[in-house]
Amino acid sequence: MNPLTTRAPRPRGITLIEFLVVMMVIAILAAVATPSFQGFTDKRRLEGAANEYASHVHWARSHALQTGSAVRIKVESGGGGACYVIHQAAAGTCSCLDADGDDACDGDDVPLLIKHFPADARVLISNHGTAERRVDPMRGIFTPTGTVEFSTPDGHSVRAVTNLMGRTRLCAASEHRIGGLPRC
Repeated sequence: MNPLTTRAPRPRGITLIEFLVVMMVIAILAAVATPSFQGFTDKRRLEGAANEYASHVHWARSHALQTGSAVRIKVESGGGGACYVIHQAAAGTCSCLDADGDDACDGDDVPLLIKHFPADARVLISNHGTAERRVDPMRGIFTPTGTVEFSTPDGHSVRAVTNLMGRTRLCAASEHRIGGLPRC
């Protein structure tokens, strides 16, 4: 064997430069994908919150008809977030955003259901119309009818429109499509 004709073995593996280039490409792709993923999760969270509200409205109507007692749904929002409470107490006696942070009804009344959306949940609630709706225990009708809007900080929104008979339909109030919801 002639030492001039033998080749040195090729190094195997990657160099530090190649490794850094690959890591930089991965970081750029992650930075580009993160905002769109946040929008995707916000839309799903928004749609889930609106669907859950519609389910709770249906449950409240069923509960009123089953127990023969009026049921009220009160939607509130404030600096610490938003919430809704379902109760059988008199009008205006239950709150899910008390000043001292307690969920309470006046007297011995206890809320049937409370759903909180903290400020960092990225789901905002606004009530169009009266803050408290009543379900008649004999006919199951809602008075007054109204709309509750669920929205995200980046402008996506879903409206839950409840008619007199308690049927709640959901629609996308923003220009962006949200799930399979029709536009309002």
